[in-house]
Amino acid sequence: MALESWHQVNLFYLSDVRFGGWPTFTAHLMMGLAANGIQPRLFRVGTRTEGHLRDFGFGIKYQNLSLDRAADLADGSLIVVAAPKRTEHRNRLTRAGSGLVIHDPTELKGDSASGLADCRRIFTVRRENLAVLHELGALNPMFLPHPYRRCGPLRRFHNRQTACSISRLDFDKHTDVIIEANGMLTEDHRVDIYGAENRLYTHHKLGQQWPKWREHYRGPFGNSGPWEGFKVARRYRTMVDMSVIVGDGGGTQYTHLEAMDAGADVVLNAGWQVGPACEADQYASYARDARELVALVQRDPDDEMLSLLRSNYDRVLERHDAVHIAADYFAVVKAS
Repeated sequence: MALESWHQVNLFYLSDVRFGGWPTFTAHLMMGLAANGIQPRLFRVGTRTEGHLRDFGFGIKYQNLSLDRAADLADGSLIVVAAPKRTEHRNRLTRAGSGLVIHDPTELKGDSASGLADCRRIFTVRRENLAVLHELGALNPMFLPHPYRRCGPLRRFHNRQTACSISRLDFDKHTDVIIEANGMLTEDHRVDIYGAENRLYTHHKLGQQWPKWREHYRGPFGNSGPWEGFKVARRYRTMVDMSVIVGDGGGTQYTHLEAMDAGADVVLNAGWQVGPACEADQYASYARDARELVALVQRDPDDEMLSLLRSNYDRVLERHDAVHIAADYFAVVKAS
């Protein structure tokens, strides 16, 4: 491997998804690499190689490559996202020497579970996924937590509104629990809902059960930078995330990290609480249903338990520091 290649790393994004955890992870990892003096180069794999850069969002540029050209650059690289529909491309690149990040078990359904044994190094962002990867034949999968680069000094809001949700609106996000809770809350205590829609979910689930659900919806936020969720959360006392992923949980999502960085209280679905050493226990409260969510949203902000959870925020965010985690990614993929 040429000496100069140790000062850069090639990243492959095998998906068309533009919002949510995947591109947010990519942005924070790239910031962490850059802070270590490492040049990250982001590529998407398509039918042909282009000589110009395109806009990825989040202040990032990427280049389109053919699969053959991507395979030429794969040794010592990292696939930061691999959607299940891109398994063939993923396996070609891992056989050529690329590492792979698995974010949750939904990326490993059906044929997507094939070929993991051929990958030199597989990472996962939540410890709960290690057992799944072992079962599917992955050799020595490695847990590295979500990288997160804190936003830095922005104006803090002293008169915050009650609560917000900054997740995508989707089946596994259980936005319906929030809508149900809003029906029990007074106008000034309702949860304002932000995020990109899965229109199958919003039409067939929310629209059928709660025809007026859009009264609570504030629309998607942009992807012009990596802290759009943070900028929303800092205007609220509480951030609500009702996500449950089958076979996953316990650790962080970017909504959690953004809320902590913004100083907002974190409320999660009780289904997210797994294992005896659940990281989320350090910073979150849990709701099993809409009624419990109502009670948590209405809590006194000076509640002693909330103060205790907030006192852990800096320690959790330090553990997810993008600079340190990106350095670990770089060292492992270059040594594999």
